[in-house]
Amino acid sequence: MNAPALLERALTRLRAGDAAGAASLARESAASAPDSAAAWHLLGYALLVSGGHGEALAALERAAAIDPGRPDLDRHLADALQECGRLEEAVARYRQALARMPDAADIRFNLARAQAGLGDHAGAEAGYRAVLETNPRDAGALTGLAGACLAQERAAESLAAAEAAL
Repeated sequence: MNAPALLERALTRLRAGDAAGAASLARESAASAPDSAAAWHLLGYALLVSGGHGEALAALERAAAIDPGRPDLDRHLADALQECGRLEEAVARYRQALARMPDAADIRFNLARAQAGLGDHAGAEAGYRAVLETNPRDAGALTGLAGACLAQERAAESLAAAEAAL
């Protein structure tokens, strides 16, 4: 089977919730077309979804070396970096992703999580608040906001955000 057909089958598997099957097919596609940023990107994303964070990062970095302008690549690279504990690099990638997609609440949320992990609680708070501007009932953002406020010794605001998350 040719690389594009393998890639299409991998996408179908991924959409059906079979990340491991998608990764297997995307790996075949990348092996048969090693210069395909799409194959490496899909392989990295499928591995990321299935929990293979280190291998996902390597595949996503390969996709970026081939075609750094691919849509969603910064977001997926940032997610892999965050999962691998490379938070400073993740923050930089999330910021690049936001420059391309400024309205993406999931990127803002994950950026805030990475900032909190680095101890930048004011930055995390700003990120969670930005998510809440578009979705005031986002439980993840409210919980993150509660943690950021608590880390800044603002217990009343932390409690209010935690209660709103319930």
